[in-house]
Amino acid sequence: MSCKIEYYQNQEVLEIASIDEYILEWGNLLSKQVTFSALQNPAFVCTWYRHYFESFSPLLVLAKDEEGRIVAVLPLAVCRKHNYVVCAGNELAEYHGWVASPEYEVEFVLKSLKLLKETLAFKDWQLNWLAPGTDLSWLNSTELAKEGIYFLTEEIVDPLWNLQDPTKLKKIRKRANVKRCFKQYEARGDFRYERILDKERMEELLEEFAKQSDFKKEAIFNRRLFEDDPHIKDFLIDMQDYPDLNHFSVLWLDDKPIGFNHGVVEGDQMCLAGYTSYDPSESRNSPGKLHLIELARISTEEGYERIDLTPGKDAYKSRFANDSRQVQKIHFYFSKMEFQKARLANKIKEASTTFLEKVGISPYDLKFWKIDFLAWIDEVKTYGLGTTFKRINTWFNSSEEIQVFQAMDMRRHSAPVDLPEAYSIRKNDYHCLLEYEGSTEFMLRRELFQESLNRFARGDDYYALLKDNKIVFAAWLRNGKYALRFPNTLQDHQFPESSRIVYDPKSYQSSLYKDALLPFYEFILKDCLEQGFEKLYFAFPSQEATSKDFIEKRKLKKYLQVEDKRVLRIFGHSMINDFSIKEELLTDPKPELKQHSSNRKGKGRRRRKLEKQIG
Repeated sequence: MSCKIEYYQNQEVLEIASIDEYILEWGNLLSKQVTFSALQNPAFVCTWYRHYFESFSPLLVLAKDEEGRIVAVLPLAVCRKHNYVVCAGNELAEYHGWVASPEYEVEFVLKSLKLLKETLAFKDWQLNWLAPGTDLSWLNSTELAKEGIYFLTEEIVDPLWNLQDPTKLKKIRKRANVKRCFKQYEARGDFRYERILDKERMEELLEEFAKQSDFKKEAIFNRRLFEDDPHIKDFLIDMQDYPDLNHFSVLWLDDKPIGFNHGVVEGDQMCLAGYTSYDPSESRNSPGKLHLIELARISTEEGYERIDLTPGKDAYKSRFANDSRQVQKIHFYFSKMEFQKARLANKIKEASTTFLEKVGISPYDLKFWKIDFLAWIDEVKTYGLGTTFKRINTWFNSSEEIQVFQAMDMRRHSAPVDLPEAYSIRKNDYHCLLEYEGSTEFMLRRELFQESLNRFARGDDYYALLKDNKIVFAAWLRNGKYALRFPNTLQDHQFPESSRIVYDPKSYQSSLYKDALLPFYEFILKDCLEQGFEKLYFAFPSQEATSKDFIEKRKLKKYLQVEDKRVLRIFGHSMINDFSIKEELLTDPKPELKQHSSNRKGKGRRRRKLEKQIG
């Protein structure tokens, strides 16, 4: 029993995709698979081919039996710019692979590899994680070595949430922090989960989905999935034509979408395809976690038996997984020299990883160091080497002075908010941050997003002043229950628990907005009063002159003044940070000041010194 290999390229593939007989036979092969093959489904593959035709030339390898029936399909594509081969879907396909009748599978794969090497003259072929359940016993075949085909493999755990075990979901729902988050949302309004099947509704929601996703990905990974890929929106919209393959859901709070999830389904299992997002301003209440919990609950009711959390060691996956399986990644080489070079590099990488893990540095840490390094390279390209080193020097050697004022008799002096025309104020609207394009060299866009994501996660409120819908000024509000790390310093301060603290006022534009600044601060003051807080503090950098009118008009009383001198001194391996509290100007209960230091022995001495200065 033998099969005949055929392959089609470029426009020919799109023509085949329009022939019902081919698509029907391709679809029939899927029913014979023991692997998760949703991402090799003709609906997914052909939709991807159409939308990414400008960037990738379709390459479809087929096998036919003696009667001319299709018995195997390998959907590939060739990058037009760099001439390398990938599986159809590329990065949008979590799992790569092929579909084949079991009796033809080994022969088909071997012949396809030979085709890629000899006929199409590719140097290598790298696959992402292979579809779970793929049989790789044929890798031990002597045929590969005879044909001069070599390979390297990588194996990882694929965490699963087995929905047939209801105890996992019950335990998660009983956790105190989970119950707290659900209760908070339910108290705020109509909190609900919805699966979107209508294509037009999905298209309406996609813009918000893209903004939420890109905000988080830019902050963490220094990339924007939707902004950097001009085809992905239309691709996802067209995938809505296949409800049996596509799963798009939204988490709502009243009419506000606070979380999205887009996955693929096949049979009794669902795969999180990597398209998840949530409103950054809701981070403190973990909408992403709640969305996954609701997804599991509804999926159980719909008859799904498991959720594939996808390969990786993300912390949330270990919290939700109650099962797992192994998946593999393969890189084929069609040159012995290239294979030997890759194998040597792989051994060096493994040895380095083992050594670094012994000293407490994980591969996860290395991944983000690499991301940060590449972001630094982008910074150099954007602003030049001189500006970049000036920023680094400012970080190591700087002097920051912060004055803290207390608003006295807030309720008696509360003034109406009267904004000039063309101005508006928004609270906890992350869209304002997206408007910032990195126009200030000392405030990079990614750094702003990272900082904001961390502050939202702590529960801080964000107030933005806009002129003609462009952000010009902003400030943050901290709950007094949580210590405040003064911006650009290494000092924490604990304010009264029942208070709120306005901090890190920041200008985003060089244009004049002084006439709107007073009502901006009055808006924050009034908002705090409406929430029942009557103690409000303002932490202003001393050089921040725009707040002087507000300080004088509201007769703010000076609370304390903090001066932070950061000096890098290198003696051998020692690094010293010098601090000093300049003055304590109130006789209220002594403020608690915490100082962070990696030098454990010197921590107590510095604390006593600080206490002596403020005592």
